[in-house]
Amino acid sequence: MRAIFLTTACLLISLTSIAAEKPQKKNNKPTQITSGTELAENLGDKQYHARHIMVESEPEAREIIAQLNLQTDFSKLIDKSKDAGSIEQGGSLGWVSPTDFEPPFADALRNLRKGEYSKKPVKSQFGWHIIKVDDVRIITTSSKEETKSANKAGLNPKDMGDFIRKSKEALTSNYKDPASAEFTGL
Repeated sequence: MRAIFLTTACLLISLTSIAAEKPQKKNNKPTQITSGTELAENLGDKQYHARHIMVESEPEAREIIAQLNLQTDFSKLIDKSKDAGSIEQGGSLGWVSPTDFEPPFADALRNLRKGEYSKKPVKSQFGWHIIKVDDVRIITTSSKEETKSANKAGLNPKDMGDFIRKSKEALTSNYKDPASAEFTGL
């Protein structure tokens, strides 16, 4: 029990410090974020539930867009994607923030509304993308902090938020005041 308590406490402290760092600047020294407003400016106020199809060339991407313009269902074109990891999920990237991506991809994502797909191919270091936004949600500062922590740790933000919430509950419910008669030490 002591090891679980200490491990959980250390993890929460680590995640809190990760969430408080800004992205690295050119001098490679992280700058501390000093307010929730500053955190919101770095993450934005929206998350997008998006899907994408990634291909190797711009002509391939343009052909897929032409098919979408003819009312072909996005999900029927997923098998053309070169992103094996997202093919299994129907091209889904899950709930993401634009800051998770390179600027061209992030800009395209920000400019799409729910139900829309990119009308022009989007170039990234990985290939050419056609992006579709299935849903958009406004995020609060607390979920932004959870999202940033989880993204830095390579974890799903929802799972991470649940983990942090449960860990906090476990820490507070198992806490025994050292002054109490029940305290037996750690």
